[in-house]
Amino acid sequence: MGLRLAVQYRVNRPNLIVVLTVAFAGGIWLGSLYFGSLGFLYGSAAVLISAALWYSFRRPKAAVWLLAAVFFVCGMIRFIHSEALSPLDISQYAGRQGTVVGEIAAVPQVTKLDEGKIKVKYVLAVRKIRFGKAAETATTGSVIVSSRQAENSYIGKYGDMAAMSGKIVSLHGYNNPGQFNSVAALQRQGITARMTVESGSSRFQKAEAPHWQNKVAQWRDSVIAQIQTVLPAGNGAILVGTLFGGYSGITPQVIADFATTGIVHILSVSGSHIALVAGVILWLGSRLKLRQGIVAFFAGFSILFYSVFAGLTPPVIRSAVMGLTALAAMGFAREKDAPAALALAGLSMLVVQPGLIYDISFQLSFGSTAGLVYLYPKTVGRLLFLPRWIAEALAVTLSAQLAVLPFLAWYFNSFSLSSFIANIIVVPIIEAVVVLGLAGVLIGSILSVPGKIILVLCSLLIGLIVQIVTVLAALPGSAVYLPPIGLAGGMVYYLFVGWLYGYQPRRFPGLSELVRRWPKSSAGFIAAAIVLFTGYICYPAAVAVHFIDVGQGDATLITTPHGRSVLVDTGGSLGESTDFDVGARVVVPYLKHYGVRQVDYLVLTHGHQDHAGGAASVVAAIPVRNVMLSREDYSPAVQSMLHAAKNSTIIPIYKGQQIVLDGVRLDILHAAEGAIVRTGNEVSSVVRASYGSHSFLITGDLEAQGEMAMLAGNDSLAATVLKVGHHGSKTASTIPFLQAIDPKYAVISVGSNNRFGHPHPDVLERFVSRDISVLRTDLQGAIVFYSDGSELAVRTFVR
Repeated sequence: MGLRLAVQYRVNRPNLIVVLTVAFAGGIWLGSLYFGSLGFLYGSAAVLISAALWYSFRRPKAAVWLLAAVFFVCGMIRFIHSEALSPLDISQYAGRQGTVVGEIAAVPQVTKLDEGKIKVKYVLAVRKIRFGKAAETATTGSVIVSSRQAENSYIGKYGDMAAMSGKIVSLHGYNNPGQFNSVAALQRQGITARMTVESGSSRFQKAEAPHWQNKVAQWRDSVIAQIQTVLPAGNGAILVGTLFGGYSGITPQVIADFATTGIVHILSVSGSHIALVAGVILWLGSRLKLRQGIVAFFAGFSILFYSVFAGLTPPVIRSAVMGLTALAAMGFAREKDAPAALALAGLSMLVVQPGLIYDISFQLSFGSTAGLVYLYPKTVGRLLFLPRWIAEALAVTLSAQLAVLPFLAWYFNSFSLSSFIANIIVVPIIEAVVVLGLAGVLIGSILSVPGKIILVLCSLLIGLIVQIVTVLAALPGSAVYLPPIGLAGGMVYYLFVGWLYGYQPRRFPGLSELVRRWPKSSAGFIAAAIVLFTGYICYPAAVAVHFIDVGQGDATLITTPHGRSVLVDTGGSLGESTDFDVGARVVVPYLKHYGVRQVDYLVLTHGHQDHAGGAASVVAAIPVRNVMLSREDYSPAVQSMLHAAKNSTIIPIYKGQQIVLDGVRLDILHAAEGAIVRTGNEVSSVVRASYGSHSFLITGDLEAQGEMAMLAGNDSLAATVLKVGHHGSKTASTIPFLQAIDPKYAVISVGSNNRFGHPHPDVLERFVSRDISVLRTDLQGAIVFYSDGSELAVRTFVR
């Protein structure tokens, strides 16, 4: 039967593979939403397989669609199984203190701290766990272990056995729309928990033989050291990023400029690097006039070598799989089957890791490659009124960007117009830097002086690249805002693009035919669509109050019916030194996701890091008209914000201030008075936002003393929603204060597994006793209230 189908549909085999891949991916998506019986899915698969076998002898075309249905159900089954954790998984012990025993399963990452200390991040494949003096228990899964060690202490190596003691913590990320899902990314690598251990609590048993990964990592470290010795720090960091991936050492402004010009992907090893390595080998093979199959073999070997050299990270592995698949098609002289080869590569990866359909790097790399396969040839044909080399360069960018536009809108809310220029001018120079950089480090390992000369040439080219990118990023309109369009909008978009490029059913008219046959109707339809879209944009929206998940911190966004916005606090990282900027990587993406392109008022309740730490990044990324500050000594976080807020009006906060925006009224009910004082929780300003019959009381870190002062100094504190003070600590939300507010909802902005024990059980009990619904950002993620002035609705990101 299989042979009969293969023979009968030989011509359409590429289309069949594409259909089966799409069906499997669709099944994975539905599997993520399915909560029914797994037995029902197995039964459905059995029935569909039987029907496909039956119809293959009578109606082969029907058998093809039945086979697609089989793949759809199998996608659901595969995803459900991949998400199921073993009963022995380490994550079941979250919250407990214990000792885990296992094998180090990745090259440790080392970060230097102050005072002769280092922070080492291990990935431990757990074998056993022990609590106290109890016997060891068999365990599965992997855990990320953060260890603070002395700089001269032993650092475990890949393959070593280790016993580490500490508290096991469940994985938790920032649960906001459009946010990168770091938890899912770790789980796809088999990592299901975290642990923090202190120096002296870890024991290592060296592996009998050094693991090859350690040797590669040692070589890579020596190469990086060689680059850092020859090149200036900034240029060296960029070269390391282009060769191995990562932004370490690159200034935020350079990263922002690369992102604006649409070429930031060059700083992470991706399909473009793999294609470049293969392209160099193919070019050399053509010059030496070698047979196509031999050239493809050497190109494939080069891809494997570079993938190992770059660290075999998941994105590198996926890019290598796609590159090797394309080379296999070329080696067997089946270039015309490129769509089938791409689909087969995608299907293979999804069978192994179904959750990849939610992985941003997979979505962008697979989508852009699909754009080159399906859209590039026709795009080149339509641009041939330009010189061919320009037409081809523009077609590459346009095809790739069109194919991933919904993903760019969802994750980045930006489309780079300057990328067309960057791909013509900058990308060829970057490609030269990658080739020369690889040549420099390889030659430098044998002949030092020639290698250094090549690296110096790379440095000069990198300086030129930075200058060009800086100019392009500063051009007016270098990037345009893209609103997120969601799943339904994305499907409509791809159907529309497919129709424009001629991918539609045979009897369905294309664009040119439609305009030619029905010109008046087409014009009327376009005019009606424009009118409806304009009306949709101008129609007043509901007032929305967003409590953003910023971990252990506060950030509240208020948007008015006509799109004006107020941001109260900006979150900020706590704890030991970290390069994770909550403002840049959580708050700014959130604002852009919801179409906030200008903040009318930024209100900082007080200057503590967890409330104001992200303010500088927000002000640098999004225009802020007015900044309202408490009367207190400016903390380092506030000082950084003021340095960036050169075009903002600074307004001191005082009690009794009132601001009205589109019918939304903001009242300052409490603020520090008199002489400027040191920053602290007691100087937290309190804001009440009111619209119609509902109001929201935002209390910062106000504690009991401040609450008593508010009770004595205000006639009415009533509010529908209370943003709980000080993240639910025992020192806030006193009973008299709750009685005066009488809220229907209490929102607690708090970090998961925080070291402060927030929210306190006594505070939660006070809410329960008063029948107040409690919402928490550590459990529900972003919490958004919508109101038209009379009705109030609430949505949470985690349901």
